[in-house]
Amino acid sequence: IVTMTFEGSPDSEYHTMMGVSPAEMVIAMKEAGAHIVGSNCGNGITNMIDFLFWVYVQMLFKLINHLHIIINNSA
Repeated sequence: IVTMTFEGSPDSEYHTMMGVSPAEMVIAMKEAGAHIVGSNCGNGITNMIDFLFWVYVQMLFKLINHLHIIINNSA
């Protein structure tokens, strides 16, 4: 299980504070053996739901199979 915090930008893109996009995270974590990827509570539930949809679309576009997505709102 891997979760990261993503911030939305004015152009409706999401990135970590180090500039990693959700697509880059999904691909890298899948290659590293992750079975579950997602977002944690860094910016509130609304951004996490937007992120979840964005990652799902990216997974469909890149034909990534057998990977689950979670959001972790622990705050």
